[in-house]
Amino acid sequence: MNRFDEKHAAPCTTAMKQDPSFGCFPMNANRMQLAISLLLTLSLQASSASNPANTDWFRDAQYGVFMHFLPGDAEGLAKVAQFDVENLAGQLDTLGAKYFVLTLGQNSGYFNAPNAAYDRFTGYAAGERCSTRDLPMDLHKALAAKGIKLMLYLPCQVPNADRRAQKAFGLAEGQKDQPIDVLFARKWAQVIQEWSDRYGDKVAGWWFDGGYKWVGFNEEIAQIYATAVKHGNPKAIVTFNPGVSLIRWTKAEDYTAGELNDPFEVLPDSRWVEGSQWHALTFVGSQWGRRDTRHPADKWARWVVAATAKGGVVTFDMGPNWDPKAGSIGSLAQAQMDQVVAVRDAMRASPSRTAVELRARDGLPNFFAKATAGGKVTVAYFGGSITAANGWRPQTTAWLKMRYPKAEFIEINAAIGGTGSDLGVYRLGRDVLEHRPDLVFVEFAVNDGGAAPQQIYRCMEGIVRQIRKADPATEICFVYTMHDGMLKDLSAGRLPRSASAMEFIADHYGIPSIHLAQEPARLIDEGLWVFSYPKPEAPANPEKSIPARPAFAPDSCHPFAETGHKLYTEAIARSFESMEGQGTAGPYSVPGPFTADNHEGARLIPLTEALLGEGWQKLDPQSDSIARNFAKRLSPLWRADKAGTSLTFAFHGCAAAVYDLLGPDGGELEVIVDDQPARSVKRFDAYCTYHRLGTTSLLSEKEARDHTVTVRLTDNRFDKAQILSRNGNKIDDAARYEPLRWYAGALLIDGELKPYAAALPKRLKRSESFLGVHFDFHAGKDCTEIGKNTTREMIENVITQVRPDYIQIDCKGHPGLSSYPTKVGNQAPGFVGDPLRLWRQVTAEHGVALYMHYSGVWDSEAIRLHPEWGVVNADGKVNGNATSRWSPYADKLLIPQLRELAGDYRVDGVWVDGECWASVPDYSDAAIQAFRAETGVADVPRKPGEPHWFEFLQFHREAFRKYLRYYIAEMKKTHPDFQICSNWAFTDHMPEPVCAPLDFLSGDYNPDDSVNSARLSGRYLTRQGVPWDLMAWSFSRNKTADGRNQKTAVQLQVEAAIVIALGGGFQAYITQKRDGSIREERIPVMAEVAKFCRERQAVCHHVEQVPQVAVLFSTAAHYRRSNGLFSRDLARINGALQALVESQQAVEVLGEHHLVGRMAQYPLIVVPEWEYLEPAFKAELLAYVEAGGNLLLIGPGSAALFATQLDVAVDGGAVPGKDCRLVYGGQEATIVGQMQRARLGAGCRPFGEVRMADGTTSPAACVRALGRGKIAATAFTFGQGYAQTRDAVMRRFLNELAKELFPNPMVEVKGSSDVDVVVGRQGQRLTVSLINTSGPHQSAPVIDEVSPVGPINLTIRQAARPAKVTLEPAGISLPFEYANGAIRVTVPRVEIHEIVVVENN
Repeated sequence: MNRFDEKHAAPCTTAMKQDPSFGCFPMNANRMQLAISLLLTLSLQASSASNPANTDWFRDAQYGVFMHFLPGDAEGLAKVAQFDVENLAGQLDTLGAKYFVLTLGQNSGYFNAPNAAYDRFTGYAAGERCSTRDLPMDLHKALAAKGIKLMLYLPCQVPNADRRAQKAFGLAEGQKDQPIDVLFARKWAQVIQEWSDRYGDKVAGWWFDGGYKWVGFNEEIAQIYATAVKHGNPKAIVTFNPGVSLIRWTKAEDYTAGELNDPFEVLPDSRWVEGSQWHALTFVGSQWGRRDTRHPADKWARWVVAATAKGGVVTFDMGPNWDPKAGSIGSLAQAQMDQVVAVRDAMRASPSRTAVELRARDGLPNFFAKATAGGKVTVAYFGGSITAANGWRPQTTAWLKMRYPKAEFIEINAAIGGTGSDLGVYRLGRDVLEHRPDLVFVEFAVNDGGAAPQQIYRCMEGIVRQIRKADPATEICFVYTMHDGMLKDLSAGRLPRSASAMEFIADHYGIPSIHLAQEPARLIDEGLWVFSYPKPEAPANPEKSIPARPAFAPDSCHPFAETGHKLYTEAIARSFESMEGQGTAGPYSVPGPFTADNHEGARLIPLTEALLGEGWQKLDPQSDSIARNFAKRLSPLWRADKAGTSLTFAFHGCAAAVYDLLGPDGGELEVIVDDQPARSVKRFDAYCTYHRLGTTSLLSEKEARDHTVTVRLTDNRFDKAQILSRNGNKIDDAARYEPLRWYAGALLIDGELKPYAAALPKRLKRSESFLGVHFDFHAGKDCTEIGKNTTREMIENVITQVRPDYIQIDCKGHPGLSSYPTKVGNQAPGFVGDPLRLWRQVTAEHGVALYMHYSGVWDSEAIRLHPEWGVVNADGKVNGNATSRWSPYADKLLIPQLRELAGDYRVDGVWVDGECWASVPDYSDAAIQAFRAETGVADVPRKPGEPHWFEFLQFHREAFRKYLRYYIAEMKKTHPDFQICSNWAFTDHMPEPVCAPLDFLSGDYNPDDSVNSARLSGRYLTRQGVPWDLMAWSFSRNKTADGRNQKTAVQLQVEAAIVIALGGGFQAYITQKRDGSIREERIPVMAEVAKFCRERQAVCHHVEQVPQVAVLFSTAAHYRRSNGLFSRDLARINGALQALVESQQAVEVLGEHHLVGRMAQYPLIVVPEWEYLEPAFKAELLAYVEAGGNLLLIGPGSAALFATQLDVAVDGGAVPGKDCRLVYGGQEATIVGQMQRARLGAGCRPFGEVRMADGTTSPAACVRALGRGKIAATAFTFGQGYAQTRDAVMRRFLNELAKELFPNPMVEVKGSSDVDVVVGRQGQRLTVSLINTSGPHQSAPVIDEVSPVGPINLTIRQAARPAKVTLEPAGISLPFEYANGAIRVTVPRVEIHEIVVVENN
């Protein structure tokens, strides 16, 4: 290994076999019990004294690293100061090396550590040849933190390249190894001893080079050097290199130097070479100290695995880095690292350790300190059935009490038969750590016998790290038991694979391990005992001269208490006595993990109702024998009997399983992890003649990630008899095996359980949603079997066909009876199961949000049960439907029930029905008292027309708003993500600014005049600033001549187009049957509608209207006109809106709060028959016109508000319209409502005329310029007449009057009056929706077809030429012309809804 000259090689020899001398003792067959007693008191026989025990750690290390870091000159010596010890320690830790050999120095005469003795002999100044940096000391600090021992290399003589040193020590001079003698050795020993004394036990061993026979190296010199080494550390191991060979060279050595150039043919027969630990040293590179590689990694791995399997030790020479540009000084080459990592992985994949009874390592100092001091000492026994038995566990506790009488020992039996560390790592927290143990025995070697080493590493290390994390002072002791299949390994002197794997973890954490089976295996191997016999003694066989012998166990692994278990206990006793006094008490530091994917994060999480879906039954240990039998391990225990019952959860982690039972009635499970294909797992095997604990493994990965897991019970039948026959069992009672069930108690997770919602596909919030289906049936007293026909298949059919973003289902209708088994509210008469849980489970699994239809203000049952909760009518009687805002209804029922839905059922939100529109004035004492206190009005009005009627209504309107804000706020306190809508709140039913934090707005528009109803409601909602959708009824309230009332797909598609063109979401209402099941025959129709909507979603959803024509829906005027709290009176506004829309105007319906501050955005504002406007709003309207806006007033009442600005004078009172006719364009139309004669001033010009009953005429409308804008008004009421007749003359009149004010809209559409136009923007593109509303949609209950219209010609005004124009959803490119700031394009045909999309750069 000399860097400068060739070594003189000695012949390579094979190792000698180990020759342990286990003692034997006589056995008297006639006095068996005495023999057994004597055997149990014998101690384990020691191995040969010639085999040094101080190499045990070296043997257990198995392999390590050697480095030739040899400064060759002063420049090289300076690199010592740059040596990065922390980096090297990290690299060695990665390699799994348990020791490191550093060269102190060699031939050049430069050393890596200071040495005063050397300087004194040679006369060199300090730092001239010996580094001032003490590199070994610094290395020790870095290595010790990783659990790596330090060894040192020295030559047997002074540097042969330093003549001065040779002369100083009395050697011949010359650059070669010189002859040495005892006189020289004594001098050189002084140098060695200085380092030995300085480092003490920080250096675990020494490797001396150049102990060649030809230089005079002999046994006496070896003893001198060994004495010097052990002066500082008596336990240090030492060897002397005879040359390239692997032999025992001196009596002073503890291990073989083992220098090998080509090592692969050299393997040990045993651990020992004539009393020296078998050890080989070879180089990874092409020569000593090189950084390249010379052999494939797998070749190294096979050799090292073979060598260490026999108890050998291998050291790899790896070259250091000297170039700071190439990396840290002293670092290892990555190519060589990769090769040794391959060795590490191979060693871990095939672990093999020498079998010894005790490896004390760091001992148990904390336990001994506490046990000897007295007080409570808690000892946990953690393992399988061998530990659970009445054997070594209670015997050990008894021995501890005897050995340490001052202590009060508390025994924790945390053992479960048939389980290994794979379950143990999860149940540790509950079964062990909750008891705060001082000492934990861990016994899993037998039950882990079939486990892969990597699984054992993950689980056993997870156990250790959990214990140390809980209390760093808790002691851990691994104990290894055996079954008969392990005897072959034990007979060969090897630990079984499972125990060998555990030894890696014990090494890493310094945990003592006791091989309880060492002595039993020896006795059995030598024929002094038998492994198994039905009784504790096996009788003699005189014919074969075999005496009676003790039997270890009655079966393959479970010892007799009086024989095998006592041997186990005696091993504990011997080992504990041996470890007393070893180590220093105090908390343990936890090193980095041995394997990065260990199960430190493993936890056992009991299953709860919140984690489980529909169909689970919680078993009561008082009445259920299975639950009673497993109450200590699985509590609670749940049972699933019905196919489809499932468990779904999400977690961030690397492993998961279910702690469950196998048994005669076990069924088959379907396991789905993330998006992986489903796999089947049976909870039945060949041993299932009874129920026993088990685990259903779900996944196991190396890296933690987010996972979603679903486990579902199937109805797949399998041949249980055939499975049982594999173990010789039979079906004894068919009834026991007939069911297909799943018993489960807990999740086993390495990671963190995430909220329930995270376990499932992402569900859209209502603000993100576009399409839904609504089901309700307002359960009543006739509903006695709700849920009977509600099935998973039914729900999945809806989801599969319609693919909605959300589903709304009934949970409480207006009668007040809940259609699910509520624990809070009032239940309907009868249920079959819990249909709501099934709805939630299935929708959640498919990523579909679930909302509740819940009747709020209207609750007849609550009032029946609590009359004091009802509104009191003006006549003093209790209203049977409407609850009072001054009652405890919200606190006692509404809020608790919504919390039940949000919490227990985890639904996404609620669509609260029967709210604003069901609210009525309240004459209860509390309401009247509150009104008087707020207003000071003593006489409360009882009907319209009485004083303060308006104030009384406004008071109740505000009471509703407060109620709304209150229950929303209460819900958000506990369930902030629960989404709430109050049906028709802040819509055209309640036309006012949104003043409650609703998550979305919605309403179910008129089922019989759906197109016009949707036109108005949708246009009002677009500017409310809250996500919105509208609901179409899938049926009409009237029937056709042939008895039909179910709307067709095309009919619903038209309604949907009205809504989605405005940017809103769409849902359709389908009634449920009286048992809560749905009318599946309606689903295909909805599926067609859904497909239609989805095709248009990309260009419609959340589109923003381009301001063109605004029709005022006056909050102030409406609330003055209305005699109900939130009732509708829409005829006037509806007629004007319909006429404008059917004239292809792009119209919005806006309230004052929409227009204030933004009137200038609208080229035209229409005020349709409002007789009152707030003065400030009126003033802003006039300012808008003066600044260039255009105002159209419809009806005498509206015109009267602006008579001065119009320059008109009223001529007499208004007359009935029925006596008047509109004359326009040579045609006439009937007027409905009122007509007002007026005289026009000079600045006002007439538009059209009205022929009065007396034959005279009067202007039908007038137009006047006002400032930079225009103002116009009609002299007659328009809305009601047009809504009734859809008269073309009326429509043309209003449209052309509007054009007088707004002649050039952004989009002009010609070709059909049956086309609605919606102009919107999506970023840089303009969308023009064309909706075909032809046909008798106002009057026909069912429309079977919608006739196409077209061609439709569009003029689209914009400043720049577009990039392209397409027709969606077909994606067809439309030819267009662009000239004079206008695009001209033709749509050949509109079936129902086509969208012209103008793409701009």
